[in-house]
Amino acid sequence: MSGTETILLVEDEEALREVVRDVLEGAGYKVLDASQPEEALANAKAYPSPIHLLVSDVALPRMSGPDLAASLAPLRPQMRVLFMSGYAADSMGQHGALEPGAHFIQKPFSTDDLLRLLRSILDAPPS
Repeated sequence: MSGTETILLVEDEEALREVVRDVLEGAGYKVLDASQPEEALANAKAYPSPIHLLVSDVALPRMSGPDLAASLAPLRPQMRVLFMSGYAADSMGQHGALEPGAHFIQKPFSTDDLLRLLRSILDAPPS
């Protein structure tokens, strides 16, 4: 369940962002992390190499995770997306409804569940 890909992690809760970053780096991934959508957009614009996966909270300040993903899509069309939230996928409402088929993991999640889902998303054929 390890990898070498680059992941853009966007989570406004600092403690959770640090834990997830440590887990991902420990599994071999390169992690670009951001606490705010604007920081994530700046990181994506400045980073010269491919970013393989966006892992984003659904509920972020000033911009939802789905809106952030939509803003990043023209810059990084090959980047895949995994959303995470403490809200159930079918009850997010004002926090930003997810498109059908969007990859989602419910907080709290285990390290194994996160790494297994990341690997399955990254290993899936392009859609």
